[in-house]
Amino acid sequence: MMGGYIDECESGSANCRANEHCINAPGSYRCEPVCPQGYTVAGQPSASGRVECVDIDECQQSQTRAKCPHGSRCVNEPGGYSCRCLSTGQEPIHGACLGEFSLAVSGCPKPGPYPGIHDSPKWGPTRRL
Repeated sequence: MMGGYIDECESGSANCRANEHCINAPGSYRCEPVCPQGYTVAGQPSASGRVECVDIDECQQSQTRAKCPHGSRCVNEPGGYSCRCLSTGQEPIHGACLGEFSLAVSGCPKPGPYPGIHDSPKWGPTRRL
């Protein structure tokens, strides 16, 4: 304490969580995350106070898996996740995975036997220019 000024971080009276560090301010303090979003603290801080941040596997959390649409799977990525359609391996379009039947019905060409060649339901094999 210096002249009536209390450093809550130094005194231990700050109420920050394990994955937050205390930043002192005049007459107050604030807690800020130690790790960026999508990461968590691994183990205990070193003697110098440094921590190791590890990626959270959001795909192991049931609430995250539930956010991926039917016909897709959750893919963990650094600091986050994405959903990939089982049929195409691509990200869902407008929150849905379209199968080959859906592509044919919508008039979109489905992949043909050779790169750049597609089967169009109206015009038969077409070449992408």
